[in-house]
Amino acid sequence: MMEQKVTYDHYRLSLAERAALLSGYLLLCGAIGWLFYHTVFAALPFLLFWPFAKKLYRAYRIEGRRQKLLLQFKEAMHSISGSVEAGVSLEQSIGRAVSELRQVLPEDADMMQELRQIQYGLRMNVTIEDLFDDLGVRSGLKEIRTFADVIRTAKRSGGNLIHVIAHTTGTIAAKIELEREIAAELAGKKLEARMTAIMLPGILIYMNLGMGEMMEMLYEGILGRAVMTGTLVLYLGSVAWSEKIVRIRV
Repeated sequence: MMEQKVTYDHYRLSLAERAALLSGYLLLCGAIGWLFYHTVFAALPFLLFWPFAKKLYRAYRIEGRRQKLLLQFKEAMHSISGSVEAGVSLEQSIGRAVSELRQVLPEDADMMQELRQIQYGLRMNVTIEDLFDDLGVRSGLKEIRTFADVIRTAKRSGGNLIHVIAHTTGTIAAKIELEREIAAELAGKKLEARMTAIMLPGILIYMNLGMGEMMEMLYEGILGRAVMTGTLVLYLGSVAWSEKIVRIRV
C-alpha cells in the first residue's frame, strides 16, 4: 500500500512544536511589554497576533521543506538523466534513481517517497509526465512542473528525449545552484539585519539598568507612553522590512 500523497502547502504543528512556539511567543510578548511599557500586562494586546505568529512559523517550515525537496529533486534529475543517456527508458530510470538516492538520502526523505509514488503510478499506467506534473502542483515548485512540461512536449513532438532531458537537467540544476549561491551571499546580510534588530532592545536594557531614573519619564504619562508606542511601531516595521528585503527569488 502506497503512502498518502503529501500536500506541501500545508504543515501541521506537533504538540511539542505548539508548546515551544507558544512559550517563546509569550516570553517575547512579556519582554516587549517590560522593555517598552515597564509592565508585562501591556503585552496582552499582542496576544491577538498569536494566529499570525503561527502562520509565519508554518510558512517558514513549508518553505524549508520545499527547498529541501528541490535539492533532492536536483539529485533525482541527475540520476534520471544519467540513466536515460545510458540507454535506460525514462520510466525505468525512476527505479534506478530510487536505488542511487537510497545511498545518500534516508528512506523517509520526501523525494524518496515521491519517487516510489511515481513508480506506483507507472504501474497503474499513469504517464510519467502527469506524475511529475502532479508532484509539481503539490509541491508548488515550478522547476518540477517545467521538467514535466518538457517531457510532455518532447514525447508529443518526437524530439530527442535524451538530449532534451540532459539539457533541461543542466538548466534547472544551474538555476538551483544560482539560488543557493544567492542565499549564501544573503546569509551575511540576514545576520547583520538580525544583529541590528537586537540593538534597540539592548540599548533599552542598558539605559534602564544604568539610567533608570531618567528613563522613568518615558514610562509615565500619556506623552511618554506615546513616544514608546511610536518607537515600538517603528522598530517592528523596520524589522519586518529588513526581513523582506533580504528575501530574493531568482
